[in-house]
Amino acid sequence: MRKETITIVENNTNSELFISIKEKISRIFTIVGKIFFVVGIILIGLGIYFFVDNTNFDKTSKTIEATITAIYVRSAPTYDRDVSVNQDITILIEYKIDGNQYERLLSYYDTSMYVGKTIPIKYNPDNHNDIRYSLDITQYIFISIGVLIVIMGMAVVISIKRKQIKTNPYE
Repeated sequence: MRKETITIVENNTNSELFISIKEKISRIFTIVGKIFFVVGIILIGLGIYFFVDNTNFDKTSKTIEATITAIYVRSAPTYDRDVSVNQDITILIEYKIDGNQYERLLSYYDTSMYVGKTIPIKYNPDNHNDIRYSLDITQYIFISIGVLIVIMGMAVVISIKRKQIKTNPYE
């Protein structure tokens, strides 16, 4: 009886190439996750800055009613099929402090605003031109979006690291 020896020669180039591509994708996702994390932290920082600034302003400010005297709509054409124009809306408000009449542009707008409507504003007693709309929620938007982006970034990095530990438990 004749014995044949079969030699199996593995071609490692394909598996090494696959691992190399997999590692590159893993690195890219890790970098993207870290970028999300940093951007989220920056947004949270901006939100905290606006929150502290508004809180300090609220401590010294006084609230009065202002009347909307005009609504300015600036439209710019867009090239999206679904939306024909991009609108930037600014309102002109009028208010009185100590008998003096003031007019200021306010960049905040919501759909319930109309000419003649009174809205609450806060003003700095030392500088009557320093005003803010009472219902400004900018800081909460920054903090909320920042937290979501941080969570997304952490989730990406953690999932990549877990996969790496499962595939290479001794590294």
